[in-house]
Amino acid sequence: MTSTWTVEAWLDSVRNGLVGLRELDPETATRLVYGCDHYGRLQFGMISPYPVGRPDLSRVVTVENGRRSDGSWMLLLTLDDAQFTDVFGRLCGHVYETVARATSARKGTDAALACLATWRELFRSSNQNRLGLEGCRGLYAELVFGFRVLAPAVGLSTALDAWEGPFGADQDFQIGNDRFEVKSVHPTARSVTIANEYQLAEGGALVCAAVSDAKVAEPGFESLGAVVEAIRSEILSSSSDIQSFDDALSELRYDVSDDYYRSVYLRLDSLSYFDIRPGFPRILPGDLPKGVGRVKYNIEWDAIEPFRVDETQAVPKIILGGE
Repeated sequence: MTSTWTVEAWLDSVRNGLVGLRELDPETATRLVYGCDHYGRLQFGMISPYPVGRPDLSRVVTVENGRRSDGSWMLLLTLDDAQFTDVFGRLCGHVYETVARATSARKGTDAALACLATWRELFRSSNQNRLGLEGCRGLYAELVFGFRVLAPAVGLSTALDAWEGPFGADQDFQIGNDRFEVKSVHPTARSVTIANEYQLAEGGALVCAAVSDAKVAEPGFESLGAVVEAIRSEILSSSSDIQSFDDALSELRYDVSDDYYRSVYLRLDSLSYFDIRPGFPRILPGDLPKGVGRVKYNIEWDAIEPFRVDETQAVPKIILGGE
């Protein structure tokens, strides 16, 4: 079959300023459209004389449907996250190739919907254990604190042993009596979220990492995949236990073989430390009525500002080498 339309030509036309929808190939029995909206988001759709429904596809693709003034039905896919352009293009190309083989509008509609159903199952299968953006930000914050702040001071093996959060500990890092709960926050956030009444119960320090994210590689940003690979390489070149590190990643549902994480770009804007001492605003287990537990809550920045300390105050034994 000789194609009269290609994904590459579509992307080129978008780069050259295409806005709106165009008919893809007048030879197909079921009409297909492609284009780009005013926000620069890729769009691909199908026009059918038959109702098409609105299949759930992926968290990064908005699916819309509706009846047109001529009585036909439109199914429109809009890609919300440009980092998945290549995958979205392959999906649309597959739909086109499938529909182009159909001999009637009914068969073309059914073929397109079956094709989308196949891709939906693929997305569900490949994403079911994949970290979302918030999970990636949280892991990045822990890696930066644990292996760029703690490790240079106490040694890689000690920092690795201290990373107990992935295995169910109430705090992310524990070194002797020193405890550190690490939270990723947006740079413009006005509060920090605490997962339960035990996270801040033992005192120690709350470490808030202001993390920015980007959809493409930009100056100052680094991919989560590259960060993990660099730490693994350092562990492998030392006498530290790589299995312990990989086990921690696995507990957090991070797959070291998944190239997806190379397209998650993050940047540490700042690290802030807060001393969890008497008077610190928090919910403790004893504050809750009997039978109530695992309470998730937010703490406003203004409320914890008086407890801000610098790095040497938050982790004196580590930074100063004291006992």
